[in-house]
Amino acid sequence: MPAVWLVFLPLLDSFFNLLVSILSVLAVLAIRLFVAKQTKIAGPKIVLMNGTFDKTEIASLQTLDKYETRRKIGPDSDARALLHYSSASKYSILVELKPGSKWPYGVISTNRPEQLTQALS
Repeated sequence: MPAVWLVFLPLLDSFFNLLVSILSVLAVLAIRLFVAKQTKIAGPKIVLMNGTFDKTEIASLQTLDKYETRRKIGPDSDARALLHYSSASKYSILVELKPGSKWPYGVISTNRPEQLTQALS
């Protein structure tokens, strides 16, 4: 949708401006809710936005800070790795998977590393 009509908002009455503002905020929040990355742990299955694996496939778990995370998803990354990254998170969990799995490892970003580690264990 072109944003050209936003130029004319100051020329319209204030009620219409308020209505457009509220609807714009609600639209952005709805889009963010549906597009947000989610990690779902349902029994033995861990479901990420772009992949699924079992808890039985986990070899080890390691908490990474934001600098280690950048290194692991950047220069030291494997093209086959399962990356579930959000730049707003301060920590991430490095999930080393057993040989023979679809991915060599996964990086899952979180702001609650202890809770995620406990849920994955």
